[in-house]
Amino acid sequence: MDQDRRDIYRESIEFMCVEQYGSVVEKRGFFYDKIVSYAPYTAPRPPSYKEYDAAQSIVTLRSKIDDGLFADKSFYTIHSADDLKAMFKRAEKNIAMRKPAELKEAGSIRLDFLRASIPLTTTDQPLSGPEKMTQHIFFDQIVGHGAYTYTTQYYAVPFAKSFVILKNNGCFGSRKVHITETQDQLLTLFDKAEEEMGKKAVKLLSQLKL
Repeated sequence: MDQDRRDIYRESIEFMCVEQYGSVVEKRGFFYDKIVSYAPYTAPRPPSYKEYDAAQSIVTLRSKIDDGLFADKSFYTIHSADDLKAMFKRAEKNIAMRKPAELKEAGSIRLDFLRASIPLTTTDQPLSGPEKMTQHIFFDQIVGHGAYTYTTQYYAVPFAKSFVILKNNGCFGSRKVHITETQDQLLTLFDKAEEEMGKKAVKLLSQLKL
């Protein structure tokens, strides 16, 4: 994957994630443009329980704007390396199909400095609520997302419906933010952000006469 050819169009890929030595599978979506490497992986020991799945590959994420010791973050999946390669190929195809003609003709010009923010209703109490606030989060800082399904005997229906994983400016790599929007609502917001940046890009290219 050539970082210099990445642009504002993004594709979220759903991965079946596990812990290093195997665990219950958890679905998580990560953006293709945040992935810098992947490799097959064999756990040093088998899973501890029958219902656990062992890791078969490792994927590394990296922020496009940060650098240093904590810029990388890896996660394990039950997909084979060949499966991952096919998933990435589909992502590239989907991205290419969404590009306006003006941007397809622009070739390898980098446009990832264009940004759009998304209004998300966040909460620090994902189970109980109802404390919440609206935060405007930049689309390019979101590296992953997923459904929030954790419950307890006291809270059978969680207050938060989803979560997004943000690139953190501090030393701990990334952080999870719980939100009240559903996954469908979240994906709609992603589409709107991408559309906004696409319009900005086309306008910029027309001004530059490219």
